[in-house]
Amino acid sequence: MWGTSAVWWFYMAILIEDYTKQVIKENVPTLEQAGDAEFWLKLNPHLTVSPAGSHESLKPIPVDVTDEMLHYLRTDGYIQLDKVLSSDFVSGLRSAVDNLRLNGINPSFAFVYDEFWIVSRQLKNLLAPILGETYQQLPDFWCWYLDPSVQDAGWGPHRDRWHVNPLFPDGMPKSVTVWIALTDSTPLNGCIYMLPAHLDGDYFNFETKETDVNAHGIRALPIDAGSLLMWNQRVVHWGGTSSTRTDEPRISLAIEFQRADVPPYNTPMLKTPETLLPFDIRLMLIAKQITQYHHMNKASAELNELAKKILE
Repeated sequence: MWGTSAVWWFYMAILIEDYTKQVIKENVPTLEQAGDAEFWLKLNPHLTVSPAGSHESLKPIPVDVTDEMLHYLRTDGYIQLDKVLSSDFVSGLRSAVDNLRLNGINPSFAFVYDEFWIVSRQLKNLLAPILGETYQQLPDFWCWYLDPSVQDAGWGPHRDRWHVNPLFPDGMPKSVTVWIALTDSTPLNGCIYMLPAHLDGDYFNFETKETDVNAHGIRALPIDAGSLLMWNQRVVHWGGTSSTRTDEPRISLAIEFQRADVPPYNTPMLKTPETLLPFDIRLMLIAKQITQYHHMNKASAELNELAKKILE
């Protein structure tokens, strides 16, 4: 018979082993590594990094913006498009984020790769009818990996633009966020939740950034891998907390756009979103995300220091 002490140590050993499997230590690249395209290609040899970028046009994703979609964009503040990206393309993006995470690297460095810009370069059929033919891309994007084994959570309730009025009087947006699922996004792995615009008492109160929500109005928005959500930048939304009831992480990315005929909401604006930026510019934009989203992402001191060095 084992004594009490032996049993205790047996269970502690199991817990410690399980914990070490879950936790991956952060590995912040050096400045030299971050600026070396070969460093990134070794991590994800199935993707590409074009040093000089590209002006080659890409065929837009086939999307028809209907009157019904515009109605819900005005009244609810968001629309959903199912499986607009091919499973093979999504699989390549997902494996890239997986590889970065296994190497302890922040998932948003995925935007060093050409393929993570392809999506924004192919959204014209969706964005032009809503933001105008000359819409521009904001220097705002992110990539998430929510690990359910440690109950990772998405960003808390917020409005993407609370300090300005990003709406026209008829409810149409001046700017939007496009959120793309690279895995199935469910309530168990932290899907997006939203308070529809017409249920938000502070929706048109531009004197406040209040995000108190009407609990009865909260809407869970689970979507399949390869699908996207697009919302205006006034609507309250957040990512859920993942659960150990599932093994699948929530991997997703978000990119933002605005009309060209309103003042820029952030700089530098990407005035030709259909072109591929040079690698060094992409790297600087990633560093910008780390610094500007520090309050949401709580980056480590080491990661913040790297971002500052890249931006110098």
